[in-house]
Amino acid sequence: MAEVLDWIRTAERYDLNVLPIVDEGGVMLGIVTVDDLMDVAEGEFTEDMFRLAGISWSDEELGRSARILDASLPRVLKLRLPWLLVALPGGLMAGGVVGQFEETLEAIVFLAFFIPVVMDMGGNVGTQASTIFVRGFALGHITPENVWGHVWREGRTGLSVGLIVGVVAGAAAWAWQGLFEMGMVIFLSMVGTCTIASVVGFIIPWLAHKAGKDPAAVAGPFITTIKDVSGLLIYFGLATWLLGALL
Repeated sequence: MAEVLDWIRTAERYDLNVLPIVDEGGVMLGIVTVDDLMDVAEGEFTEDMFRLAGISWSDEELGRSARILDASLPRVLKLRLPWLLVALPGGLMAGGVVGQFEETLEAIVFLAFFIPVVMDMGGNVGTQASTIFVRGFALGHITPENVWGHVWREGRTGLSVGLIVGVVAGAAAWAWQGLFEMGMVIFLSMVGTCTIASVVGFIIPWLAHKAGKDPAAVAGPFITTIKDVSGLLIYFGLATWLLGALL
């Protein structure tokens, strides 16, 4: 895939429609069209999307989505279960965070109503960020030279998303519970969670690539764990601070 990306970058740099293929002696063996290169890149991107979803295949099966529907149950479990098990410790850690704030939940029961709101939004933002990275990296748009610029931009995007959805969700929480402080908890939780999820969703696949691992395959479980634990800590920390009078 790296060689294909180099060819695509060369074609873009020199505005070429075809690339010559030569042997070690410089004798031309044939040509490759840019359309063919883009088809290969698209296939690799499709492969990465399957891996991002926790589905891995042998080399000859990669990119063949029909195999997902035709595989037997044991085969499906073999392909999907290992990556899901990686995420299990993350779920236990998130549960441990909730357990640390058990007294807060018992005193302010309605805090439990908004946990899915904060967690789901963080998950959606993190998934978007990691998908953008995988696609950009597969197509050669994200390189070692510009990756941190993209991370900075993604952080600003997450912050902006958090501010917008935070205002909406915070206003809804305020109207529902009749507590301005509850609205602020939701607003600030959305801002913090979306910002962290966006940055983590971009950085984790990049770090996986630098470590020689498949970015799409390892990103999901680690992003989920970091996003869940950090989101819950932000949420309950703010609730303990701003709603302390109710405890």
